[in-house]
Amino acid sequence: MQNLSTSFKALALAALAATPIAAHADFVYRTPAGMSVSSASEEPPAPTGPASCKAILDAGDSIGSGQYNIVLAGESIRTHCDMTTAGGGWTLVQTRNRGGAYQVSTDLHTAFYETGTDGNASKSLSDAGWMEIRDASTDMMQMNESNTSHYGIISLTKAYAANCKPLGDTLMEYSLWHHEPDCDSSQTDYSFMGANSTTWHGSLYNYSGYLDVDTMGSWYGFNHSYIYVR
Repeated sequence: MQNLSTSFKALALAALAATPIAAHADFVYRTPAGMSVSSASEEPPAPTGPASCKAILDAGDSIGSGQYNIVLAGESIRTHCDMTTAGGGWTLVQTRNRGGAYQVSTDLHTAFYETGTDGNASKSLSDAGWMEIRDASTDMMQMNESNTSHYGIISLTKAYAANCKPLGDTLMEYSLWHHEPDCDSSQTDYSFMGANSTTWHGSLYNYSGYLDVDTMGSWYGFNHSYIYVR
């Protein structure tokens, strides 16, 4: 009996060793009822939802300016929607703080309320998220954090065509776009969103009248600002 028991155990262990359970991510447990329940570390379902504040507004789901969830580049983003300025439907894509380093964030709603303090991070969508919403939008707005009645709006077509620095594939740079005949910023013949320094990257200038909407009167050196698209 001792030899038979030992042989049976040896056969059982050999059978187990030949079945690489741990090597299979899709190992299936059998329930008593015979149902198969996978133990695989499956990818969670992709988030779904509107891709912009404009989509929310157009669908009649706006409850006013404030926090909303959108989905961009496969990520759920908590952002701030401006549902009133110039017709509403504006999606916050970046906050800019004087002296603040750039950071990617999926919580721009919280960043909205952190804007206004020198040195706080300037938070942005990822490049993938930015390019997706940029390509689905028509206009861009920069707004003064301390006085939201001060803002400028430009069509993205014109921002792409700016002759000194066209709008690009990332928000994490000082100057978003810059339009000027000679590109030297030495005369009052330029327009841009974001200056070429961390100190003044919140600035908005419209000396050349390149903006489509300007509520400031040619220029405004914002210390802290919001960047929206629609």
